[in-house]
Amino acid sequence: MKNIFTSASQTLRLWAAKISVTLTASLILVSCTSSPYKTNPLQDKPVQCLFTRAALDIGSGETKLKVARVNVCISQIEAILLESKRDVNFKEDLQHSKNSTFSDSILEAGRKALIELKIEAMAFKPEEYTSVATSAFRDSKNAQPYIEKLNLELGLKIQIISQQEEGVLGFYSARSKVAQMDPEKSLVWDIGGGSQQMIIQAEKKKSKQYSVYEGKLASTSFKNYITEKIQKTSKSTPNPLMRNQYNLALVHAQNIAAKTVKNEFKQAIQNKYTVYGIGGVHNYSLKGQIQTDSTYTPEDVVKVIENRLGKTDEELGNATHVATDTSNPILVLGFMKALGINKVQVVKVNLADGLLINHKYWTP
Repeated sequence: MKNIFTSASQTLRLWAAKISVTLTASLILVSCTSSPYKTNPLQDKPVQCLFTRAALDIGSGETKLKVARVNVCISQIEAILLESKRDVNFKEDLQHSKNSTFSDSILEAGRKALIELKIEAMAFKPEEYTSVATSAFRDSKNAQPYIEKLNLELGLKIQIISQQEEGVLGFYSARSKVAQMDPEKSLVWDIGGGSQQMIIQAEKKKSKQYSVYEGKLASTSFKNYITEKIQKTSKSTPNPLMRNQYNLALVHAQNIAAKTVKNEFKQAIQNKYTVYGIGGVHNYSLKGQIQTDSTYTPEDVVKVIENRLGKTDEELGNATHVATDTSNPILVLGFMKALGINKVQVVKVNLADGLLINHKYWTP
């Protein structure tokens, strides 16, 4: 990582000097209709409730930012002020490493993305920043020193979280957006670049706790399984994917789901829990191709797959995620078939939404 961490403080100050902050209509509305304070009878002065927070979800394939006005007294997002993201495929880079370390090039790309996103956030003058890094960072041998240097340089309070924590944050994220969500009859299904989680709330030891399925098969690893194990090629894309290859990939996804997902999740699905899909695979890859506003079924996913079979990257439009847009629907279909999921309700959130309202990740 030599020479990667040249200070970015001057860059941030120069950009910040050029930023002219104009309050948006939504922020004005929040300011007018919500008091930023609540009365605390044990103190002489009111306690501040409204804060502007910036949260970053540094995933295996994308780095996402959300800036929001948050009422910390009731753990509620009052208004989203900014959403932004950058594509940085840490997982793909790691899977091509011979010693389980990130390359210098991906570390620099990640650092550049964070600088750009912080500059965007600074326009809204956040009082606090916090960030989490997920699957690829758990697996990389040089992730921790990289994170420590980023925190010194950029002050983003990044921490690498466990897959259990990632799952719970996903559940928080879904609840922050779906007002009618019944936590005791809901299963949140999060698929990212490097891992997937299913989360339910269960009664354990006379208290409500979260159960998390910690899946290892996700967007990047499943795409690589198709290219390396089924097609036996070193190409970065499975396109064009033939029907027999699709069938083999589908069987693999079904087998993994049947063998690794615990019975409590299978039972929840049989008991008609609402399945909420969050994360990039559900929200962008599947939702975008199916062109749905809210839900999709296995039949919808089959149509997407059929439309892509036998086509090259060029014939499919050569978009940024053209490779995984072919493999993602097969992965999802395999799990839906194996577990009996008849419908997925898509919720446009990421871990940043959960971070914004979870007190654990902010300074007391």
